[in-house]
Amino acid sequence: MASSAREFRHLATQTSLIAGAGGIVVVVVALAFGQSLLGLIGGEAFEGGVAILVPLALAASFDLASVAFEPVLHSLGQAQLSLTARIVALGMLGLGMVLFIHLGPSGAAWDVALAAAALYIVMGATALITLRRIGHHDSRLAEIAPAGWVPVDPAPASTSELAGAAHGVTATATRDPTSD
Repeated sequence: MASSAREFRHLATQTSLIAGAGGIVVVVVALAFGQSLLGLIGGEAFEGGVAILVPLALAASFDLASVAFEPVLHSLGQAQLSLTARIVALGMLGLGMVLFIHLGPSGAAWDVALAAAALYIVMGATALITLRRIGHHDSRLAEIAPAGWVPVDPAPASTSELAGAAHGVTATATRDPTSD
């Protein structure tokens, strides 16, 4: 059981690092080529949109980097922590609206980036704490598995076995050779 928790932590960490690297690429492209790309796509009138593009690319990067956190929390039966993180991010979005309203559209874009950063930090911290807790208490893994979770044979032999596995039934029916 200890190795499965360790593998799960490794998978979540690896997924977050790969997604985070992709997010960094998006921000670098927005910084380096954002104005040119906006001009190419929308013409000269859109080139000024780079002031909005960069913070929104940053927000998208935080979202991309946190792609593994919510599934980790849900799969470990801690969906309420995911909801809590989203409520915190919503609160940050509201606070940012008050703080950045005077900056106009650029302020709204930075507000979205701030809320995305808050979501990344809170959801990442809760996922990390939850994974560490499981690492220390691997015996609890069965206790926190979702209700109705039943391990099934990884390679069912028939369609009826697939249907049974979907309902938590792992026994298979065999054909009686004397009935022919």
